[in-house]
Amino acid sequence: MKKYWIILLLMVSLLFVPMRTMAKEDAINIYLFRGKGCGFCQKFLNYVNDTLTEKYYGKFNLVSYEVWNNTKNNELLTKVRTFLGSEKTGVPFIVIGDKYFEGYTESYNTEIEQAIQDLYDSSNRYDVFEEINKSGDKIDLDDYTTKELNDVYNEEGIIAKEVKVSSYSASNGSNTIAIVLWNLLFTAFAMTIILVVQNQNKKAILEEISKIK
Repeated sequence: MKKYWIILLLMVSLLFVPMRTMAKEDAINIYLFRGKGCGFCQKFLNYVNDTLTEKYYGKFNLVSYEVWNNTKNNELLTKVRTFLGSEKTGVPFIVIGDKYFEGYTESYNTEIEQAIQDLYDSSNRYDVFEEINKSGDKIDLDDYTTKELNDVYNEEGIIAKEVKVSSYSASNGSNTIAIVLWNLLFTAFAMTIILVVQNQNKKAILEEISKIK
């Protein structure tokens, strides 16, 4: 009987294969270098608030460095610009993976959203700070000041939008149903195999008993 349970456990272990492939929920980082009161920075933040937080819910964190009033953060911006090969100045300076955007206009939106999706889907995510450290120019991020997105909104007088996640939830709901159905299918298959094997063994025993009689 023990071997039947081993078979069942092996079959059940297969149930978690689709769950692992569907459970990629770790968010990427969007790095924003901004100046307090910068009009173009505010436009980008409004775009994040109005579009990105809902369209890419749960897929990114926005890590903000204010550089006009923080000398250390400005030094960090210079390092990042130099490493990425940017020769311009000014803010906002937006970094997503190995892509960067100098300033902000609505014409960037398609590229920004593609960069977010590409980085989120990548199995080998590029992070500019990790790459700078690999190059030998060590950066201790604890030396610099970041703010949570809602704090940045408050600082700029932007009212954070209540994120509607109905479409996101519906998508996850359909995935959950698919996983449940997948699990039921494999469980039924495993139990069927066990029952067949058990019946065959019972039949063989009865045949042996009949031979003895």
